[in-house]
Amino acid sequence: MDDSYDMKSKMEVMLQSVIKIENACFSVHVRGSEYIPLLGDDAPTSFLLGGADVE
Repeated sequence: MDDSYDMKSKMEVMLQSVIKIENACFSVHVRGSEYIPLLGDDAPTSFLLGGADVE
């Protein structure tokens, strides 16, 4: 295979991956801003991101 073709192909795949990550981050950001805690301000919100609580 031609090296320039390989690089072009890899760049296209990388761009698709970046777009997917940007869309996922935007979705988490938007959903997080729309989140209204039902249990008050003391409720942990880290479950939205799948992380552990940090004190």
